[in-house]
Amino acid sequence: MKKIDFEAHAQLPAYAHAMGDMIADRTPIIYDFDEQRLAEMDAYGITTQVLSYPGRLNLLSGEEGLALIRAVNDNSHDAALRHPGRFVGCAIVPVNDNDAAAAELTRCKEELGLPGWFAHSSNGDLTPDGALLPVVRKAAELGMFIYLHPAGPTWSRFAGLGPVIEQAYGFHVDTALTLLRLICLGVLDEYPDLKIILGHFGEGLPFMLDRLDSMRELMPSIAPAVNRHSMRHYFQKNIWVTSSGNYSKAAFECTRAELGIDHILFGTDFPTERLQKCTDFFDSLPLTRLEREKIFFRNAEEHFGIWTI
Repeated sequence: MKKIDFEAHAQLPAYAHAMGDMIADRTPIIYDFDEQRLAEMDAYGITTQVLSYPGRLNLLSGEEGLALIRAVNDNSHDAALRHPGRFVGCAIVPVNDNDAAAAELTRCKEELGLPGWFAHSSNGDLTPDGALLPVVRKAAELGMFIYLHPAGPTWSRFAGLGPVIEQAYGFHVDTALTLLRLICLGVLDEYPDLKIILGHFGEGLPFMLDRLDSMRELMPSIAPAVNRHSMRHYFQKNIWVTSSGNYSKAAFECTRAELGIDHILFGTDFPTERLQKCTDFFDSLPLTRLEREKIFFRNAEEHFGIWTI
């Protein structure tokens, strides 16, 4: 059965040089697009990877920084050309310059055919629900999806709690808040066809959907909604979630119950998470063949136009 992996990370050696020791612990496979990566994909039945580039590359600025960002996007395109059907690129942009970011998104969509923007939930003070809102609007106008990937929160209350709280849990809180702010700012009312993807089975938000909508009904005079619809409406129309890095049966069952199987995508968080762990998790789920097909490839094809060969 085909599998389209919506969260598969990559990197360029040039980025390692530019960013010093920040990614020194990355394994060599993150740089590889022709041998080891493909062999591991084949071993675990992964047909296609949607390539994304995490870290602080998007914070680079100036001519040299923009050139490196463009090279990364070109690399995704080149990998897809070398291996048809195996790779699809997800654009990154220079977040310090909205005009340059919009121009690069346009180039990625119109010249390279990259279907989405790999955005971080925050970049210090530069967030998709704040300073980067014009870039969000540009992605929507271009018909690109947004993969909202976690970043560690910069809030002082997270400081001093160690990496498990600061980063692991903080990632989910920061991403969830960014998405909720985008919704409450009316972005999905303004662009009703915009598609946003979250990892980790929705960063805990499917578990809270009923609570969010109940409080919206109970306290309209205290916190009047700025949206035309319920929170559930946006999650069932505009939001998709991947399995990346969250191999909990309870999380999966909650997500399926709240969003429906059509809004769940396969994602591994490669190479941070081991593909064996992801494979074992899905093997353990009591799914019908159609449900597996929807998660593994049909939803990607139908809703995002990502096709395998």
